[in-house]
Amino acid sequence: MPDTQARGKRRFGRIRVLGKRSDRCLVLSLCDKEGKPQFEYAIHESEPRWQN
Repeated sequence: MPDTQARGKRRFGRIRVLGKRSDRCLVLSLCDKEGKPQFEYAIHESEPRWQN
């Protein structure tokens, strides 16, 4: 993915679960040292899932 390079900079990851029950969204963020998101990716509960 473009603009996800993090080498040489202080960053941290954050995982958030948002939304109402049965309409959840998992948000993965890569933040700079001030906490400002530099990259985010959201996975919605309604998206297809792996089937075993």
